[in-house]
Amino acid sequence: MLVTGIVAGLLAGFALGGSVANLLSNTRRLRWLGLLALGAIVRFGTEIALNAGVQGIVAIRLPLFAFAFGLLLAGCWANRRVPGFGLLLVGTLSNLIPVLLNGGSMPIWAPALTAAGFTQAAHCLLDFFT
Repeated sequence: MLVTGIVAGLLAGFALGGSVANLLSNTRRLRWLGLLALGAIVRFGTEIALNAGVQGIVAIRLPLFAFAFGLLLAGCWANRRVPGFGLLLVGTLSNLIPVLLNGGSMPIWAPALTAAGFTQAAHCLLDFFT
């Protein structure tokens, strides 16, 4: 879902007359961009390691996700005056809470998974894209 949202946002921006030059110039206005990038790298790196079955990663998934989401929240807070970052902050916090309460896993309601045509085995793959 996250990847789809990013791609859709980029396509909509370009369709409405945006350009790569404008995107890059606005990126320079962001504060703590490195923190946001590191948070995303830790978040997705942890998920990739979990899906790859890396030894011992399950034992430290909760602290890794907490660290990653903490970095993302700090970066969003630093940029809260930039349009969209307030919403990003709320969305990140809305993901952090259930992940922390469920030991580092995003809860998925089994009937919804079945209704979407997936099996319980697809849970790890779906986790990567949410």
